[in-house]
Amino acid sequence: MRPDGGASARPPLVTAAGILLIVSGALTVLFTIFLFDVSGAAVFYVLLTLAVAAITIWAGLQVLQLREQGRMLGIILAGIGAVFALLALFRGTPISVVNLALDGFILYALVTSAPAFR
Repeated sequence: MRPDGGASARPPLVTAAGILLIVSGALTVLFTIFLFDVSGAAVFYVLLTLAVAAITIWAGLQVLQLREQGRMLGIILAGIGAVFALLALFRGTPISVVNLALDGFILYALVTSAPAFR
């Protein structure tokens, strides 16, 4: 709800998708920093993971501002995340169901709310 009493220009699904992208990126940064021992060949993987996390946070901020490039980037990142969650699920990682559901929600929210973006 806007301060003047009018309806919000940003649909609630878009707000939720933007917040989920930001939280996902922030958690990835935290887990990467605290769980990985950065040595040897792992340095490239850690830097790549941190770069993708930063892009995810940026996409979430762009989605909250209703920018089309944020929506497209969010769709791409959630699609890639869903593919990796499916692969992890097939390898026997049950927690991947949660990742798959969250990525699926982000995809649904951003694809169905296309008219809200500039």
